Amino acid sequence: PEPNVTIRSTQACDCLLLQQSTMQKALDDELMEDDMLPYTASQRVLAGGEILDAFGFPVGDGSAKNMPDCVEQSEVFRACSKSFVAQVAEIVEDLAFWPGERLYSQYEEGDMMYFIRAGRVRLEVLGRRDPEIVEAGTTLGDMAVLDQVPHYVETAYAETHVWVRALHKKLLRRSLSSFPEEERCMLGQVHAANPGIFG
Repeated sequence: PEPNVTIRSTQACDCLLLQQSTMQKALDDELMEDDMLPYTASQRVLAGGEILDAFGFPVGDGSAKNMPDCVEQSEVFRACSKSFVAQVAEIVEDLAFWPGERLYSQYEEGDMMYFIRAGRVRLEVLGRRDPEIVEAGTTLGDMAVLDQVPHYVETAYAETHVWVRALHKKLLRRSLSSFPEEERCMLGQVHAANPGIFG
């Protein structure tokens, strides 16, 4: 398709230009097939294909999910108004993680809430022997972002190629300033979903 944007420099700069045909030729070059496996595998997963492991093989029983509405369906917003949730869904950032890549670490400041759209994430907690595996539709980091705990309470690693929608704490706070009643709804829902933390 024809480009629909014009890019202008605001000061003197150097740039390297890569033609689309050159990139396509590199992608089609069989000599680079092994080097391109992680790239092509992640492209397929992020386009809604099967969840693949670090070597490009399908993971699990084929029941992997892709949830485009992971923000809207999150337990965190269950008690909130549709107008507020619709606004939040517009300000999230889409991020992709490679297998083994860390999303965040236990005891780090909780500045991002993660909504898993596709893939599997491994949660590890110091002192707990067995990790927990969570899938699409799970929300991570909500307790830390909502200041219910002082920091992330686990370390999260991508178990497969993972696509998350990330909400920055500052943007959430800005949204809540326009919808002050929604904060009470959110905190009530988080408290109900995690009673053991406060008990």
